[in-house]
Amino acid sequence: MKRIAILASADGLNADRLVEEFHDGNRVRIDIVLTDHEDAGVIKRLEHRGVPVTFFPRKVWDEQPVQIPELLSAREIDLVVLDGFSQPVPELIASRFAGRLLKIEVKHSEPNSLTLTASLSADEAGVIIDEFVSTADDKRAETDLVAEFYRKAVYAALHKLPASEKTEPKTTPVSGIPVPPPVPTSTDREWANRLGVQYNPEKVAEVPPPIPVGHSRTYATPQNPQQHTSQSPQDMPPMPSTYLLWSVLALVLCCMIPGIVAVIFSAQVSSRYYRGDIEGSRRASRMAEIWIIVSFVLGVLSATLYLPMMLIK
Repeated sequence: MKRIAILASADGLNADRLVEEFHDGNRVRIDIVLTDHEDAGVIKRLEHRGVPVTFFPRKVWDEQPVQIPELLSAREIDLVVLDGFSQPVPELIASRFAGRLLKIEVKHSEPNSLTLTASLSADEAGVIIDEFVSTADDKRAETDLVAEFYRKAVYAALHKLPASEKTEPKTTPVSGIPVPPPVPTSTDREWANRLGVQYNPEKVAEVPPPIPVGHSRTYATPQNPQQHTSQSPQDMPPMPSTYLLWSVLALVLCCMIPGIVAVIFSAQVSSRYYRGDIEGSRRASRMAEIWIIVSFVLGVLSATLYLPMMLIK
């Protein structure tokens, strides 16, 4: 992972944009932000981002600058980006991060015209890695152009970083006895060291043995108490009467609406029975019988009232 440090003195708008771009990644990360102003806007702007912002008084930058490169080296910083840093970078920091210090210069060549230059070096006459000239219609457009240029310049600088120098294990002989190189650690031990936990190879969980051939494991699945369990045909009682024929006759010859309800309940008798819902099948049979009677009674009443009325007319 590439780690980036930002030196900012003002509101830190570009630093905020860079954090939004890189902070959640697993290849590039904004690791820390340093400022020389105790009330710099970048402190408040980044307080919700989860990026540490460290304040060093100007006296430290001028008289004891060694603290700063030591902090950056301890955090394994690969690239230092300047975002509106108000003071010249101390020579000690510039030399320590030679080729890894990104400076971005913003110039207004003419009204509404921007010239953006990004250089990667340890001195003022750095190696230009990107340059951009554009026209901004208003202040907001200018801010967006600068922020986008910062993002592209950081990507370009990361591609131009020198290869990291890995320290070789020391094998210098002491008192004539050669010191062997350290034994490489295993992957499990390396992860334990990174996570800050104790590693004991004797307590590493063993992989369970495979299931023997010819044997199978059965897993009990919880059953819903409201779900009706199916029964074998031998254990099931006989199916209640569906009354389907009588329901159809009641629908055709008697009253239509009760006949329709009777047909519906008649159809539910067999479906519930074969699902194993014996009690539900019985209820549907009873309801079908009741609605057949209702249809018959209403049909008789309507016929009884209809004939006298026809005779009267």
